[in-house]
Amino acid sequence: MDKAKKKRIKQVIAAACVLVLVGVLALMPVIAKQKPEAKGPEPSILTAKVALGNLTSRIIGGGVLAGEDPQLLTVPAAVKITGYAVSNGDTVKQGDAVATVDRVSVMKAITQVQQTLDYLAKRIQTEGKKSTAETVKALSGGTVKHVYAKKGDSVQAVMLEHGALAVLSLDGLMAVDLTVQSNLGAGESVAVTLENGKTVTGKVKSNLAGEMIVTVTDKDYEEGQTVQVSAGEKVLGSGKLYILSPWKATAYTGTVSSVSAKEGSNAKVGQTLMKLTDTGNTAAYHQLVAQRQEYEALMLDLFQMYQTRQLRASCDGTVTGLDKNSTQLLSAYTGYSLDLLANAPNGDDQTQYVNYVGKVTGVGQNGWTLLINPQEQPVTDYMDLAGVLLTEETFTQAQLFEGAVPVYELVENIWQQIDPLTVTAGDILLFAFDLQGQPVWIVRVQKAPQDVPEQQPSQPGGNTPGGNIPGGNRPSGNNRPSGSNRPSGGGSQQQEAFELYGLQVIQIGQVNPQTQVTLKILVDEMDVAKLRTGMSAQVKVDALGGEKCTARITDISNTGESDGGQSKYAVTLTMDRLENMLSGMNATAEIPLESWENVLTLPVAALVEQGSKTLVYTGYNEKKEAFTGAVEVTVGVSDGETVQILSGLQEGQIVYYAYYDTPQISNTPQTGNAGFGGMGNRPGR
Repeated sequence: MDKAKKKRIKQVIAAACVLVLVGVLALMPVIAKQKPEAKGPEPSILTAKVALGNLTSRIIGGGVLAGEDPQLLTVPAAVKITGYAVSNGDTVKQGDAVATVDRVSVMKAITQVQQTLDYLAKRIQTEGKKSTAETVKALSGGTVKHVYAKKGDSVQAVMLEHGALAVLSLDGLMAVDLTVQSNLGAGESVAVTLENGKTVTGKVKSNLAGEMIVTVTDKDYEEGQTVQVSAGEKVLGSGKLYILSPWKATAYTGTVSSVSAKEGSNAKVGQTLMKLTDTGNTAAYHQLVAQRQEYEALMLDLFQMYQTRQLRASCDGTVTGLDKNSTQLLSAYTGYSLDLLANAPNGDDQTQYVNYVGKVTGVGQNGWTLLINPQEQPVTDYMDLAGVLLTEETFTQAQLFEGAVPVYELVENIWQQIDPLTVTAGDILLFAFDLQGQPVWIVRVQKAPQDVPEQQPSQPGGNTPGGNIPGGNRPSGNNRPSGSNRPSGGGSQQQEAFELYGLQVIQIGQVNPQTQVTLKILVDEMDVAKLRTGMSAQVKVDALGGEKCTARITDISNTGESDGGQSKYAVTLTMDRLENMLSGMNATAEIPLESWENVLTLPVAALVEQGSKTLVYTGYNEKKEAFTGAVEVTVGVSDGETVQILSGLQEGQIVYYAYYDTPQISNTPQTGNAGFGGMGNRPGR
């Protein structure tokens, strides 16, 4: 009997044991009230007839329900919101407004994204005139171990199947990994026995914490073969042989026109391994096209926000995570209206501001460098700053300011918000901080004369002291739009390299979908290959009275989890949420696989595993209380309660087995009163 079949039999019997155990646990309160029998639990002797029936193999697994992954509410970093249209806990439909956006910030973002699109279009046009390499060359010398590509093959097809067009061994060594406790050190010799029975000499490459790597000089040995490693008479273990230092020859498009590399040959650095045709555009071209598509999608989102002035929910669900103090809210730092600017706070006002004055010495991509008057400047009326010390002798402390804070200027006694890009070296600015040390606005007190050249800015991380402006923390963010192609140093004519508009987004909340739930179960390595996404399943939720609902497989993990020496794989099922169905509820899933009609069947409980054999009993001696007529059978598929009989019995034969009301775990049949291992469900249970 092969290992897979033995394992399947064990799984069938184990599944039956679990079902009985669940039933027994349910009866425990009743059993506890009864007087214990002096002789211990007595089995019920049941009979079953071998009969023709229909079977459907199933995979059964349990877990807990979980909600769908939340849909994040995000805005581009440069886009500000003016308020929320909903509150935490509110239910929204797809397309409902969740926040209102500031159209000015959206329009600025649109302008900068358009600059990026134009720049990428030029790059794409330039890169489109180039073609990718039409030869695949060895970038390092080594032995050719595998040549997967043949003349006429599609490069993409070969790459998808093998992950490479060819593979070289750079050092001419094969290796095997062992998990073993041994005192052997690096460099010591061991014996390596190949699958063909030949024994060759290997060396220990490393032996750390019970993990040993053994290498052998490659003499055209087959990769993936199982080898055994020994030290003297002691077998250290076995494992699969692999290339110690592989190099993969790759390409991404085209057709193979010729192959000069041969397996087992030595390749030199720069040697042509194969030639390609129809290679088309370069990888850089395709990368630029994909990048531009991202910006095109962003542009559509920005246009929608600009037209509707809203950020909308992408799905139905419940809103959570809204932060009333989010830095994306204009009210977080510009909620003070222009009227408030004209009516300066005074001693009687609960709102107070701390003010500092400085002169801009340089403008760069990362903000402004300034000389600051370290003394706080009292202000009673922001429309009259005559009392503020503006003499340059007072500006003694060098600082760096990076922040997304609005800048205002008084023009004919009317406050106007100005573009931070218009601030130049020589301007004198007043910074207003709240009592928490956060900047709330900036006022340009004096504008530098037009004929004053802008000084070269000091870059962050240089000699200019960074950190805090007196009285408040330096705000995060960058008041320089990242898509700007602005000349460095203001007056300098040298252009900086174009900087793409940042694609980073800021999360302002999330919508938790309420339409579906998921169930994750673990499936044995012997069964997971039978599953495909889209397959249906039946899910029973314990807390809902065992009500069943239809689910479908939406994800199958390709990474196994070790469980008692076996690997199990996570399979995710998705189903519509029923009324009162909540995350965390226990549920059981049944995934039907194949069906068989008119096959010989018996209850799983009638099977007894004895060593490598599976037995049933065709008789029972009541006087001796012993089973008789042991018959070895071969079993096929099972649905967990009924199993297919492939050989050993004929239709109509009667078999005997024991059923215990309390669990008796044994795989060895007894001739007396001792517990019997064929524990299972009564027929029909």
